[in-house]
Amino acid sequence: MSILYTADSIIPSRAASSIHVMKMCHALSLNGHRVTLLVPARKGSYEPDVGDIFSFYGIPRTFSLVRCRFPGVGIQPFFVLLSPLYAGEIGFHLDRVRPDVVYGRSILGCTVSALCGYETVFELHAPIWELSVVRQFLFRLLTRSRHFKKLVVISGNLKAMFVASGRLPAARIQVAHDGADEAESVEPVTQWPGRPGALQVGYFGHLYPGRGIETVIRLAESFPDMDFHLFGGEKESIAYWEERIRLGNLYLRGFVPPGQVPAYRSRCDVLLAPYQHNIGISRGKRQGDTHRFMSPLKIFEYMASRRPMIVSDFPVIREVLNDETSCLVEPEDFNGWRRALERLREEPVRKTIADAAYREFMDKYRWQRRAERVIA
Repeated sequence: MSILYTADSIIPSRAASSIHVMKMCHALSLNGHRVTLLVPARKGSYEPDVGDIFSFYGIPRTFSLVRCRFPGVGIQPFFVLLSPLYAGEIGFHLDRVRPDVVYGRSILGCTVSALCGYETVFELHAPIWELSVVRQFLFRLLTRSRHFKKLVVISGNLKAMFVASGRLPAARIQVAHDGADEAESVEPVTQWPGRPGALQVGYFGHLYPGRGIETVIRLAESFPDMDFHLFGGEKESIAYWEERIRLGNLYLRGFVPPGQVPAYRSRCDVLLAPYQHNIGISRGKRQGDTHRFMSPLKIFEYMASRRPMIVSDFPVIREVLNDETSCLVEPEDFNGWRRALERLREEPVRKTIADAAYREFMDKYRWQRRAERVIA
């Protein structure tokens, strides 16, 4: 089957959305589909010094990547001004590819495809009523089209929110939590600042407000015999924390290309995901209580890495994890975080939890399995 995937993501970039899009396109192609990924060109916004985009994301070149003109699309206030031009560009590529199905995370791309008569599946990671008025208008156009097949959301709670809002019936909404690739053998990382024999504790992800970096720092202060590693972040966030971290056992490792992250993650003994109730989603911005409906990529990558994790205890997280597959702790309960990490000193405990999470991951949360479900 021919699938055109339309997204507004900046590719290549450090954004989790770009990883999600690239991994999904790869998974769809592995399932036997001919996939074309359509994204807007945004010169000046790409991650610098990326030679091969597919290698950057750690995937082979199994699908086509096409860039549209008009780079302002998706960035306010240019969306309103440039969307008609971008819509025309999308229409051109639809006529060129003539896909059997259009799937995507671009509300404009999916709306144009449905209005042009293509069977369309739209994926959304936030309540539409919390987005711009223009996107809400496009969502109404899309969902009223007879070519709109279904809405895919990333958590059961987000589906419940949509149903309660009256915007779509439950039968037209499918829950598909995020995913990860199966763990593969990776080349060992030779440059590692941690001390031999010390427990290595890792955090991978952005360093925005609400990601719990303060919790990681407090844990490093409480456990001087352990080494802590912070991976990821934008340049501004990295610089911000470099000025504030003064601990000999806490290492700010900076950004690692997605394709190289598994090798670094495998050097850790314990992984942390200390999300707070107000979680920052981009540079200088916050999106309130996203903990109600999120499905963090980090969680599934941790599961795939076969490493035990300590995670903030939110109802939406318990849609995926439980007390056998992770250590779940209230974000404000710092003593609970200390107790959980103390418990994971014991290697048999770490192995039992990590193995349980890995079994759950293999059964439910591989990218290919997710791709099968959303296209079925």
